[in-house]
Amino acid sequence: MNTQNKLYFYLYIIFLTAFLLFNYYQNIFYSHSNNIFMTLFIILSSFIFPLILKHWKYQFNFKIITLFFIFRLLFSFSTPFFEDDYFRYIVEGQMIQNNINPYLISPLEFGFGYTMVEDRKFFGDYLYHYSLKTGFPTLTAIYPPVIIYLFSFIKSPIQLTLFYLLLETILILLLCLYINKLSKNKSKNYKLLYLWYLHPLVLYEGYLNKHYDLLIGLFILASIVFYNDFKNKIHTLFFALAIHFKGYAIIYLPFFKKSRWNILLLWSFIEILSYLWYPSRFLKKSSINTFINQWEFNNGLFTTLRIYLETIYPFEQSLLYTRYIFLTLFFILFFISFYYWYKNKIDQFIFLLITLIFFICSPVANPWYFLMSVPFFINYSNNYKHHFFLSILSFYYLFYISYDPLNSLLIISFISWFILSISFFSKNIKRLNPLVH
Repeated sequence: MNTQNKLYFYLYIIFLTAFLLFNYYQNIFYSHSNNIFMTLFIILSSFIFPLILKHWKYQFNFKIITLFFIFRLLFSFSTPFFEDDYFRYIVEGQMIQNNINPYLISPLEFGFGYTMVEDRKFFGDYLYHYSLKTGFPTLTAIYPPVIIYLFSFIKSPIQLTLFYLLLETILILLLCLYINKLSKNKSKNYKLLYLWYLHPLVLYEGYLNKHYDLLIGLFILASIVFYNDFKNKIHTLFFALAIHFKGYAIIYLPFFKKSRWNILLLWSFIEILSYLWYPSRFLKKSSINTFINQWEFNNGLFTTLRIYLETIYPFEQSLLYTRYIFLTLFFILFFISFYYWYKNKIDQFIFLLITLIFFICSPVANPWYFLMSVPFFINYSNNYKHHFFLSILSFYYLFYISYDPLNSLLIISFISWFILSISFFSKNIKRLNPLVH
């Protein structure tokens, strides 16, 4: 690092540390002003990280890796910032542990029933507490059964993040062993692992808020490492699993040009097995259908159009029409990007446009969904400004310190689009070598 990069890096460390200190203080003395400071530190650290990459020259540093391992531990033991999905992970995992179908019984129903049994004792009380804390506790499960089965061995939020840490450490060590012994693109792959380990979104959404999307990002990380070594086909399994864990990952299928049909075939096979395991997940009245048809959050353009259509149509109809409009827009833009990829006319703008399309068109644009995007940004973009796209996701937390989230959504959207216009429409876009193997 040069002097300027070192300064940015030290500021990054200061902002991460300040967040942890205020978070610890918040556990003792809750205050709204403390939430404002914590939100500010999330935003500052998210925006300082791309500046570290401005003149980045990869160089492995064991002290920095150790520091960020410690940060992972500290974030793991910190109170999540306005998120509660991890309670659902634990409750649904315990439902499978007790041979109860999580796609037919809601966490709330299970919580009441489970704690009525006398021999449950201490953990039963905790589980009842978790079921009440679960967001939308009356809704049944939507996650794939293999994910819920993994969670069946977890009994507390701390165990959950320690499980993440263990899995990430094992996978990265195995990838390092592979890169050192067999990789043809050592510097590129080591840089990918190194910057993933330092990335703020991984710390905030993986280890602080404990979203299982961290696992999706890890699988994509592995798939890109193996794809960078052209003859290695293991990437098909990792990316097929990533799509299975969260279907949104399919938007990145064009990045794997030579393997796309193999990935689709393997993913279809995994989905069939998943359906045979728990067909009730896809019932007409299941929560996954409720999510697909009704869920809407953190997307300013989607919400603005839906509110406008409500002046003409009833709510449910306007919501459906908005979904149709954005789904049509998504397919048009996605296939244009796919066409450019297929014709080998790809550049950075088209690469990153796929992520932008998802950000624009998905009714739900939660920041943890973009953990799957982090490895692609690190691996494929040589313009540090593009990383500000991931930084704007930090504005999400402004919802929680606003007294009127709907009004704040319009302000957040304006700021986000202003930053995107700076980061994406740079005149210094360089053409990348097309990945044709």
